[in-house]
Amino acid sequence: MDKVRYVDYVNGQDVEVFTDGYAHDEYNTIYLLSVCGQDSAVKAITSALVSFKSVEIIAHDDEVNVDTGYNNKYKILTTKLECGQLHQILLSETFFNNESGEKLIYVEEGTDIIKAVYNQINETYPVPLISEWSQWLYQRIKEAGAITELKGNIKILKLNVTEKGLDELISDGIKSGEISFC
Repeated sequence: MDKVRYVDYVNGQDVEVFTDGYAHDEYNTIYLLSVCGQDSAVKAITSALVSFKSVEIIAHDDEVNVDTGYNNKYKILTTKLECGQLHQILLSETFFNNESGEKLIYVEEGTDIIKAVYNQINETYPVPLISEWSQWLYQRIKEAGAITELKGNIKILKLNVTEKGLDELISDGIKSGEISFC
């Protein structure tokens, strides 16, 4: 497992916990962090992040400082494990928010990425879609730069589309004959 460390020299804090999963963007804004350890250490890590402080993820030979950014909101899911350790998952509300054009898609290992993106769009947006378009739709969204893969040890895709943009994309595909309802 990788480690997460928070150091506050002014207040004399230096805590370290384990992480089994994390994802961040190219600006080192964290979108998902799963941590486990002693109660006070785990809470110190997640509290630091939601207080706009940075923590260090130490993964094998790689180290990265991540933070939450000022525009993001987060949920923290907490459970006490049978071994007495505390487990918390810090999740960006972008996973749950259906109001903005930006969506986060968690892709489990072995999952078809094209199908995962199609399912997310089909479940989230009221646009006419059929499954036969999934490959074409994924390719067009990727070409438009509207989908990126976050960094980290968990596969998270950031999808940045709007209903209007999808409508235009599908309309153009039908007009050009690239896709059809038949």
